[in-house]
Amino acid sequence: MHQCIFHLKHNRFIRFFLKPFMELKSLYKEKSFQVSVYPEIIRKYKNKYSGKRCFIIGNGPSLNPNDLEQIKNEFSFAANRIYNIFDKTNWRPTFYVSTDMDIIRQEFNTIKKIHQPVKFINYDAHKYFKDEVDKTIYLFLKGRFELVRNKFVQNGVSKDVAMYSTKTQTVTCVSMELAMYMGFNEIFLLGVDHKFSRYVDADGKLKEDKTVQNYFPGMKGGEQQAILYVDDTTACYKTVKQYAEQRNIKIFNLTRGGKLDVFERRKLEDVLG
Repeated sequence: MHQCIFHLKHNRFIRFFLKPFMELKSLYKEKSFQVSVYPEIIRKYKNKYSGKRCFIIGNGPSLNPNDLEQIKNEFSFAANRIYNIFDKTNWRPTFYVSTDMDIIRQEFNTIKKIHQPVKFINYDAHKYFKDEVDKTIYLFLKGRFELVRNKFVQNGVSKDVAMYSTKTQTVTCVSMELAMYMGFNEIFLLGVDHKFSRYVDADGKLKEDKTVQNYFPGMKGGEQQAILYVDDTTACYKTVKQYAEQRNIKIFNLTRGGKLDVFERRKLEDVLG
């Protein structure tokens, strides 16, 4: 049943006929979001951390609990199934972000149990968090409805996250957009390996390398990793980088290894001194 739904979601013919309906539905959701309480709640974070630095944590295989221990007193963002590493470290993110509806549908009961960080969740998921009214802040993700579901490059960067966040290939970009909106002027990526066991290359060919580990050791529930259009994801990072550079915001990659070379590399040890 799940496989059937998966193929229907990705069928270009079906998506072509659904496109007008989905675009109208998205417009309705946007209007609904903009008259809700959430834009005003989000605006309270605008430039709140002006001039400060933050760390954005990816769930890649290089993520190390010892590294997280070293930044437990820093401002940080983390996403999706990051709670699978909580039993190995006292670190907790300041902000938790989850925008992938496939993950939210599977994990919403666990996400509800996260109490310490501020939670930013895809507005489409509000039906799963009705009993979390005072604990969840919703983001409206705006972007084109694509005929190829996982193939797109984000269209710019939102200047006002209170109105909408930008649809993108990775929650890391959503987190960077949030961080810039909040006023952070130094952003450090950690555990963003940007390499995957299943991906589509620049020629549109599906590649698979079973020797590649997608997530940090101990991650549960990540076995059904979506097929990633890796060049589109790289392009999304470049879009965010260009926006940051225009505003004199520095983004550095502290990830140990990996394939994300869009941002200047630094070492965690040097940043922490």
